[in-house]
Amino acid sequence: MRHAKRIAFFLLLVALKSTLCLAEIALTRVYQDDTGGTAYGVAVGNGFAFVSNNEGVSIYDIGHPEDPGFVTLYETPSGGAFDLSIIDSMLYVAAIRDGLMILDVANPAEPTLLGSYGHDVTCAFVHHQMAFVCQMGRSMELVDVSDPAHPVLISRFDWGGDLGFAASGDIVYVTQPGRGIVLLDVADPRTIVERGVIPNTLTAYKLEARDGTLYVSQFGQGISAFDIADPLHPIRLVSFPNSGEAYVASGVLPYICVADLQEGVEVIDASVASAPRLVARETTLAPHAVFYADGYVHVADQDEGYVVLRLAEQSE
Repeated sequence: MRHAKRIAFFLLLVALKSTLCLAEIALTRVYQDDTGGTAYGVAVGNGFAFVSNNEGVSIYDIGHPEDPGFVTLYETPSGGAFDLSIIDSMLYVAAIRDGLMILDVANPAEPTLLGSYGHDVTCAFVHHQMAFVCQMGRSMELVDVSDPAHPVLISRFDWGGDLGFAASGDIVYVTQPGRGIVLLDVADPRTIVERGVIPNTLTAYKLEARDGTLYVSQFGQGISAFDIADPLHPIRLVSFPNSGEAYVASGVLPYICVADLQEGVEVIDASVASAPRLVARETTLAPHAVFYADGYVHVADQDEGYVVLRLAEQSE
């Protein structure tokens, strides 16, 4: 019943907005910093942005998002980091040769290394004190990180590649090459149960789950959004085609921001779910990742490092 009410509420919002004057969207660059070189990932939490790059992780105070303050560069020993995520005061970094690095960033100016795991790690996702770790071209490992100083391997999956992850409750969504988005029940981490595959997601790459919605980037196939109020039964809300390379989709409906390496940063207006529209694009960027929050798009860019774009409506 709660699921049906959420769908009905979304459709009501769609109907209301479709009767109003559509808004034009302005996407304005307000900040740029290339400390650390090419940027690969961006995570936002506790008033700070954490950007992975060729030298490690750059940290910015975004209390004033139009004028972020550079805090520090945490250099990884062997150089470079890809994926990263922030949970409370813990930062989890896929630091390639240095493996999964677990940092205490309660004081962002002085990150403290608490522990590490493995090597050749290209992506990592943490949920319920479990880390899903991608070993470059080999396997996905599930690691207990409840004691950051002593990570413990729980199980290993023969899923190679650079995978995408998101979670809702006890369900973790994983992009498995050749299959699509797989639903894993992790209620018992030592006995993980597969609960199905979301249809027509064969090309899914990276995922984001926020506010009951799953955002999916699908490379040349565009982006999608699913209602996951019932985590076991995702319902497709939005599909938008894209001919470029959609690396990451991040949003708060009705807006979905896309990191497209070829086309730049794109903004999709999904107010009318059956007819989503491209309403803004910043073509001067070559983004690897984006994160949308509070009217700003935080960008990890191939050439320009960390970039902040302001997204604002301008009524016609």
